[in-house]
Amino acid sequence: MRERWRFYDAGEQAGEEAMAVGETLLRATGAESLPILHLWRWAAPALSIGYSQSVARFDLERLGAAGGRLVRRPTGGKAVLHLRDVSYSLVVPVGYRDWARGMRPPYLFVEAAIRLAFQRGGRPCLQPGPEPTIHAGSLACSDDVYPYELMAGGRKVLGSAQKRTRAGILVQGTIAPRGPVNLAPILAGAVGPVGPLALERPVGPPGLADIAAAFAEVHGLAFEPYVPEDEVEAGKYADPGWNLGRISR
Repeated sequence: MRERWRFYDAGEQAGEEAMAVGETLLRATGAESLPILHLWRWAAPALSIGYSQSVARFDLERLGAAGGRLVRRPTGGKAVLHLRDVSYSLVVPVGYRDWARGMRPPYLFVEAAIRLAFQRGGRPCLQPGPEPTIHAGSLACSDDVYPYELMAGGRKVLGSAQKRTRAGILVQGTIAPRGPVNLAPILAGAVGPVGPLALERPVGPPGLADIAAAFAEVHGLAFEPYVPEDEVEAGKYADPGWNLGRISR
């Protein structure tokens, strides 16, 4: 018998709305809640940064001039420039499967499904080595590679992060079939004109439906279509105070 999950296919979604959805679902999670898979493509170019990451080394004027927006995630990790990727979030009760044992089980759950989605799309990818590769002073998510992530052609194509509460677990990440986007043009100290940032389509394979199908097959899930009952407001994720790190809520 397949395990019941909800699936929120958001299509194209603004970064601040997607972040707010993740936090709203996490806050609403209880012991009897069904797990939820939320997938989206970015509706506009955006730089997302980790919960605790400083903006000091980014040139936000150059980012804005190029048509990009800044959004701070509720989860950790480092910066991602979103132009050609698909992103996901999973929200589950804190006692789901063996996920309470540590950070690794949720990441391996995601990795197995995304690896299948890539393989089905003719894009084989591999787990990196058993030891993480960490660059302490770097800004980009793609510079740090963990054993439970995925590489293809020498480039990181899956990165993930988590947030935990007493009631639930939020896992977020990005899936970049063609690898990460270079942050250099929007870093502090960059010189010369900065060209416009533009979304690249198509982004797959794998696409949203491919990813959902891979989760269902690998983990024996039965998805029920889901849309939040109430419109989720971007709230703090559209607030410069939050995104610049001046306030916390």
